[in-house]
Amino acid sequence: MRTTTTSPPATVTPGIREDPVGWALLSRESGEVVVWQAPNLPSLLSQAAAVATVVAPRGSRLRSAAGLATVVASTWWGTDELARGVNPFRRSLGAAALVVTAVGVGAALRRR
Repeated sequence: MRTTTTSPPATVTPGIREDPVGWALLSRESGEVVVWQAPNLPSLLSQAAAVATVVAPRGSRLRSAAGLATVVASTWWGTDELARGVNPFRRSLGAAALVVTAVGVGAALRRR
């Protein structure tokens, strides 16, 4: 006797013209709307380093190290989200993080 299994139907993602909001927010993996996700390691590191940058004394080595850690972790998070984000909205957040990080680094370099 031959047994056949059927897989569930593939999730159909709406086109950008039919439903731009659904297109931007639907996960390409699960078909669910994804706007927020639990923070991942680079996101948590970036946030912790940013807090350390704010509370560390001006001109201290700790502040410099925390600032560098913020840039590295933010770049890591933005690149990862841009490359592997579950939907266009999440990929756009990654791109925005990279732009904001680059602008911040450029501004810091001009002040030197």
